[in-house]
Amino acid sequence: MIITFAANAKAGDPKYNINEVTGSFKELAGVHAFTFAEDWSQITINGMSTSEWLEARQFEQPEFDAKKELDTELKPAMKELRGALVEKLQGEIRFTNEEGPDYKLTITPLSIDKKGNMILQCTIGRASGGQVVKFYVKGKGGTFGSMGNLWGDGFESAGKNLAKILKKNIL
Repeated sequence: MIITFAANAKAGDPKYNINEVTGSFKELAGVHAFTFAEDWSQITINGMSTSEWLEARQFEQPEFDAKKELDTELKPAMKELRGALVEKLQGEIRFTNEEGPDYKLTITPLSIDKKGNMILQCTIGRASGGQVVKFYVKGKGGTFGSMGNLWGDGFESAGKNLAKILKKNIL
């Protein structure tokens, strides 16, 4: 039964209104540097919590270590989002892992399916505290390849979409 549920789950979860924006981009006009952060605490994978997915994945692929796969192959695929941001923004906005910029962009994956289709929550807050704006971005995963590659495709797509939003609202 777990396998059936995993196969039918989709990243287009209707509980997320991807057109919803909380707050305003106005304060961010002309900002050219952000601290970049990831928050994996709210993710559902194929419609399951992380622990449920790990159990199902381990059952599907007993020869693999599902936890290791998640930590060393799947989560690191977010580098594709950052790469797409850098490429599309062509240096107009800089992202760093270091503290320093006055604002922080936090990417929170909410829903990802096995093909890499995803919904991400993006929150920009002040380094001194307080949320400025929260919005959602979709990413379209791939068709062929390993799950890590498909997630990479989804993160790359989401990064391109995020770059468009930032260009339109900040630059």
